[in-house]
Amino acid sequence: MTNAAKLLFLLIFLFLSASVTPAYAIETGTLGAYPTNYDPTNALTKSWFIYAIAPGQTKQDKITVANYTDNSIRVLIYPVDATTTKDGAFALYNQNDPRRDIGNWVKLAQSDITLAPKEHKDIPFTITIPQVVSVGDHAGGIIVQQEKVNKVIKEGVGINIISRIGVRMYETVPGERMISFLVHDFRQTSMNNRISFILGMENNGNVFTTPKGSIEITDIFGKKVDSIQLDTLGTPVLKKPITQTIESHLTKPLLAKYTAVLTLVYAPNKSITRTITFMVYDQIKLFVIALVAIIMLVVIVRAFLFFSKNKITISKKGE
Repeated sequence: MTNAAKLLFLLIFLFLSASVTPAYAIETGTLGAYPTNYDPTNALTKSWFIYAIAPGQTKQDKITVANYTDNSIRVLIYPVDATTTKDGAFALYNQNDPRRDIGNWVKLAQSDITLAPKEHKDIPFTITIPQVVSVGDHAGGIIVQQEKVNKVIKEGVGINIISRIGVRMYETVPGERMISFLVHDFRQTSMNNRISFILGMENNGNVFTTPKGSIEITDIFGKKVDSIQLDTLGTPVLKKPITQTIESHLTKPLLAKYTAVLTLVYAPNKSITRTITFMVYDQIKLFVIALVAIIMLVVIVRAFLFFSKNKITISKKGE
């Protein structure tokens, strides 16, 4: 691959990455952002905004934005809704995505500021909960995004890099809390030559929950052959189905039958159990074995016919 081709590939890769990668952190070597005010009794409020505001009410607060560089930088600040990635991680939407929840409730006093070197600036904002709103948990955040900076990487070719960080925001609308979780898909698949599973889930309640559990696999004789601990499923956003692929420790056998039992605990004394039975076989190995068997059978039959014919001929000569 030529240098020009490598650079073109890198440019395309970085462009796609910048367009789809959500914000997770609240600090980089360039920018920082965090709640200006926090609750000393709740350490999480040093990094996240956590509220319990009633419908129709408004709360005033501030976000602190920091410039850790030796240069002045201009940044954009905007609220967004939250989502869950396919592997269950919390993520904030992009600037141009629709804002229907917290991203629509938060109004910032400034949406674009310039920070002097090493400067920290407090930006006021309000969050207003609609009169008509679903009870329970809502998630979103505030994004702090540096303007595009041109970077020359090689042979005079430059790329645009966007530094973007996000501060989570959780709002719990007071009212009757409903804890409900659904497993809408549990089936066997294969990945990296290992027995794997597709797990589809949805939090259809109004309270955030982080499910944990296990998948126990037994063979045709009922012997346990593997156990998968499900401790990193994440916290799905409400009312949004997610699907994850879970890889076991078992490589694909030539031919076997297994039973898998999924147990998922999503709240105290609340769990879901699903059981599937499936056959697993290695198609390529079975094809090779079948092909060899057919060839051997043909050879044996031909040999049998050959020797039978010669035996008859020898017998006739003997007469």
